[in-house]
Amino acid sequence: MELLNLQRFIKELSIAAKLHLEWCAVSLDKRNLRAMPRHNLEHIDCVLSIDSHKNCEFGKWFKVNRQSFDNLDEFRTHQLKRDHYQMHEAARIYYSNPEKNAVYFSRLVSKQEEVVDHITHFKSLSNRLLKDFFMS
Repeated sequence: MELLNLQRFIKELSIAAKLHLEWCAVSLDKRNLRAMPRHNLEHIDCVLSIDSHKNCEFGKWFKVNRQSFDNLDEFRTHQLKRDHYQMHEAARIYYSNPEKNAVYFSRLVSKQEEVVDHITHFKSLSNRLLKDFFMS
């Protein structure tokens, strides 16, 4: 990866991580979503949509930058994609019927932590590459 692309990727990855954490803050606030009327879809759509993993801000950015992720660590990219999808899936299933699907809340939290771990991995890897570039 070229220096300018790597620097841009690192900067955008930090922004994307922030957007992901903001989505999680909304989706993990059970009281907020449970109390939300079904006709108020401003926030609930980002959770209940079948394509929520593609339509969240992190998902959109990830799709555009998939090749950069693959260039850094193809196996971990696959894991990130899978866990991001499963996180959204758990949120959708849980919030479609919280009383019936309570077990999915634990899965949502677990997958959210795994996504953050993957993002941290890519940030560390990118920063090491940047450091190596300047040290060589």
